[in-house]
Amino acid sequence: MRLLFLLGTVFYVLSLADSKKPERCDPSYCKLPECYCGGQDIPGGLKKDEIPQFVLLTFDDAVNNLNRKFFEKLFTDRTNPNGCPIKSTFYVSHEWTDYSHVQDLYA
Repeated sequence: MRLLFLLGTVFYVLSLADSKKPERCDPSYCKLPECYCGGQDIPGGLKKDEIPQFVLLTFDDAVNNLNRKFFEKLFTDRTNPNGCPIKSTFYVSHEWTDYSHVQDLYA
């Protein structure tokens, strides 16, 4: 009997949590730069082709002879639309990292 009561209470509490809806954002009150109503509209009256696209490449592991060729292939002959080579950030772990490979990839 206690188990049924406990299960009923748990399901009741969970049903209350799911029934709460977020408040609607009022665009006449919520203005940039202090506030922005989320959605799919582009803010600031900008056109779609004026919005930059950011692609982040990050790595957080060792750099060594097992993966160096992969990184060389990934970054060779790839450029941004302005012609500059693509870049990446490496958060290398000390263990198993061959720092000569890190320096070569940086250069």
